[in-house]
Amino acid sequence: MLTIIVTTSFILALLITFLNGMNDSANSISTVIVTHVLSPKKAVLWAVLWEMMAFFLLKLSVAETMGAGLLGALIWLALCTWKGMPISTSQALIGGIIGSVWFVYGNDALVGTDIFLILAFIVIAPLLGLIVGFFLMCIIMKLCKNMKKRTVDTLFRRLQLASSAAFSIGHGANDAQKTMGIIAIMMFMTLQNQEV
Repeated sequence: MLTIIVTTSFILALLITFLNGMNDSANSISTVIVTHVLSPKKAVLWAVLWEMMAFFLLKLSVAETMGAGLLGALIWLALCTWKGMPISTSQALIGGIIGSVWFVYGNDALVGTDIFLILAFIVIAPLLGLIVGFFLMCIIMKLCKNMKKRTVDTLFRRLQLASSAAFSIGHGANDAQKTMGIIAIMMFMTLQNQEV
């Protein structure tokens, strides 16, 4: 029975990763493909390289905290993807974890301040990105105002590669670690049950 649970959880974790990739993959490579900085195949390889580099460059804090609410998150992700709705895998998994903990252990097991911070940053992060993006755009427009078109084009082609790599590292440090965390917890539970 344990083997079936672990295998099912592993498959569900891979399905979540697949759906997450369907939703997020274009973010890191779309600009370099549209502007012909890289071909689609090279852009995918570029993103894969930097997604994997996140494992070596950054901490595994996300992988250490994710591991419950898998089925609920999978259903939510599948529905939103099917309906073409924007979705965050992080929010789906966090919602699944909160729901699972609340259902099994009740309100006392939930830490309200941590949940509030998560909910707050669901609103704060996009607003902060909008504000910072606006000011960066203004600064870049000011700096490039008198540059030649060819110079700007060459500069921005190189910057797009850096931007794509940074996005992939960030994605690898967050979204890719969710699956790692889920699989690690399943392996740990299997080892625990075998020792008993």
